[in-house]
Amino acid sequence: MDKENEYLRFIREYSVKEQPQYVYFLCHMDSYIVEIFYNPRFTPIINEINSQKKLSYFFEWPAQDSFETNSMVSSKALRNFSFFVETLGFFTSLPLSLIRFSSITPDLLFGRISFQDILPNSRTENQFHTLYIDQLKKQIIGFSHNFYNCIKNNYKTADDALNIPLSDIFKHFPVYLNGPYRDTAIDFPNINEVRFSLQEESWSNSLVNLKGAWTFSKSMVHWIADKEETSVFFKNNIDTHKYGLSFTLVTESESGTPASFYICSGHPDSQRYPDTRGYRFGMNPEKTHWVLKRRGYVVAAAIVDRCYDSYSITITIKKRTISIICNNNPVISYLDVDFQASENTYVGIALRQSESCGIKSCSLKSWDSPIEDLSDSDLIATFHPTPTEKVFRLQRFYNESLSNNPMYYNVAAYFLSDVTEMKEQFNALDVKYKFEAKRAKSLEKEVDRLEPIIRKTPFIGSGSKAQAIQTWAKQVAATDATVLIEGPTGSGKEVLAKTIHNLSKRFKGPFLKVDCASIPHSLLESQLFGHERGSFTGAESTHKGLLEQANGGIIFFDEIENMDKQTQAKLLQFLNDFTVRRIGGNVSVKLDVRCIAASNRNLKEMIAEKTFREDLFYRISVFQIALPSLNERKEDIPELLNHFREYFNLIYDKNVTKFLPEAVAKLERHNWQGNVREFRNCIERAILFAPGQEIEMELIQFDSYNNNLENKKTKFHKMKFRMNQTKPEFVKELLKKHDGHIAAAVSEIGASPGSFYYFLKKHDINPDSYRQGFEEKTK
Repeated sequence: MDKENEYLRFIREYSVKEQPQYVYFLCHMDSYIVEIFYNPRFTPIINEINSQKKLSYFFEWPAQDSFETNSMVSSKALRNFSFFVETLGFFTSLPLSLIRFSSITPDLLFGRISFQDILPNSRTENQFHTLYIDQLKKQIIGFSHNFYNCIKNNYKTADDALNIPLSDIFKHFPVYLNGPYRDTAIDFPNINEVRFSLQEESWSNSLVNLKGAWTFSKSMVHWIADKEETSVFFKNNIDTHKYGLSFTLVTESESGTPASFYICSGHPDSQRYPDTRGYRFGMNPEKTHWVLKRRGYVVAAAIVDRCYDSYSITITIKKRTISIICNNNPVISYLDVDFQASENTYVGIALRQSESCGIKSCSLKSWDSPIEDLSDSDLIATFHPTPTEKVFRLQRFYNESLSNNPMYYNVAAYFLSDVTEMKEQFNALDVKYKFEAKRAKSLEKEVDRLEPIIRKTPFIGSGSKAQAIQTWAKQVAATDATVLIEGPTGSGKEVLAKTIHNLSKRFKGPFLKVDCASIPHSLLESQLFGHERGSFTGAESTHKGLLEQANGGIIFFDEIENMDKQTQAKLLQFLNDFTVRRIGGNVSVKLDVRCIAASNRNLKEMIAEKTFREDLFYRISVFQIALPSLNERKEDIPELLNHFREYFNLIYDKNVTKFLPEAVAKLERHNWQGNVREFRNCIERAILFAPGQEIEMELIQFDSYNNNLENKKTKFHKMKFRMNQTKPEFVKELLKKHDGHIAAAVSEIGASPGSFYYFLKKHDINPDSYRQGFEEKTK
């Protein structure tokens, strides 16, 4: 007995003064408390244990033969300690307390309770949601009150949310949760984002006077009226003397009529019938009419043509006119000369007694003046009941107790912080630049795809003349010699110049075109060589000329024959030393530019007429290329046709697959006065108006003067053809002309197909015998 008293005296003194982190006790073998020694730090826990009298209520009591071993407290028992719930605000299934025993007598045990300090110091800060995760089982085994508030709509108690799989809460969870926690891990090894949906009742912050029953579903709020009419209003009021307004409601009728609209003056709480001081719009109980009331009296009505399950109704007030649109159909437009405007106008909705509806969204907008357009409107209030998706950052933090204690080897601790606003800002920027980035990426891929094609096939055509031009272009592109391209209008001089640019080592540099015919002579010199500020009247700033802008690339002088003599002299001087001095400047700049010129006139004849400088001609014509007209290389028409077909299919989103043989024949017979440019326009017209995938001969339309010739020719043949008067020789020549194609022949002479076939049978004429030439041409 003396030994026991000595123990008790020692414990009372030592437990409080020397070991404040422990709670000491004496108990029987059946866990019944004999005495628990006071420690002011753990007063709530001591009181809790004393209230139950048995330690087994809180601890996993060991078997009779293992009292010398340690025992861990269960999570359920620990959360019954009000000290932990109120002070720490943390829920966990981890064993957080350790109990040690030693025998004093055969029936009396002496022990101590130690508490594991594994909670983070920031556990009480509102901005953090603290989580403990079992990395092996992928389960949540601990969380703070802040986190539980986020998920309590899905779990009735904190116990229900403990030890649940991560996938039940998070749509995605970081990969780095795999594997056990290691002591060598740094404090913040990774940062990732996880998303989960929170049902936020944000609508209650926008609306007031919430009466009736309100319940959530996945996509709407269900509103059930009381036994009397129930209304709800936006908190924001509008001065309708100064501002226009627009109110939109998207609702689903569940029973009764759709929700009615209120626009009234004065606070809604101060009046039983708000529409007596403003306007009300809605459907009558019989669902036969839409009705607009003004101060309680009907002023406009419209017949309900159809009842829908869902309604989208917009009311707009502008210029004293109340306009109402239901499901994109105008319903009522009412001009009120004595409009009931007020500095305190409130907008709301109402349900008749015992009716119900589902509200998907509603919004209230206003703009600076009742006479301005709605396009300048600003959103001043919104009600969107759909659950809001939140974005959080999951950030691992270092905890010494977790990392050093072997019992917690598989546990990792995290802070979960709300970064929704940050994510929304990123999304806004992403939406703003998404199109530009996508377009730039698409253009980059298209350039990469087309570059080898362009550099491989510089000039369209496989005929002898086109092949010669391609050979010359490749040879001259490898040098920096000046090139003069001569040819008729529309023959492709600019295309050939760009081809030389694409084939040259300067293909990544600029290609600038100078249209000598369209730039006035008085401005051409300034455009080419640039000018300094104040060098002449109107020169308000320094201008870099086209020659400087083309540095490192090619400058193309189109229709150089139109350049005046003064500019010709300065261009000749530039081509001698490739230095340029701006008008009004004193500094000469050395440039690396290649010059290509084009002309649709014979420059030698102009030299004879003394309208073009001879020395400039020899300077720009180191290498000359003469482009033939399209009439001189009609063998290239099929390739040109295929090229423009693919191009205009892409431009006009068409799917033209081929031109019928008679259409191709018509193109090959035509006299192309406008060369490739006229040919391009003709193909563009045909594809633009093509109803299907094939181009018939009738869709091939030439320029107006050519159409007149064709019409006269057709009329002439119509007049000559007569069933009983036309000679067989005439028809044979006609078939020979059209390579045996009856459709083309009939179209030219204006006869009906039946009459023409009768004529052929009557005179024993076989059209197939005239198709040999056509078949050879198409092979």
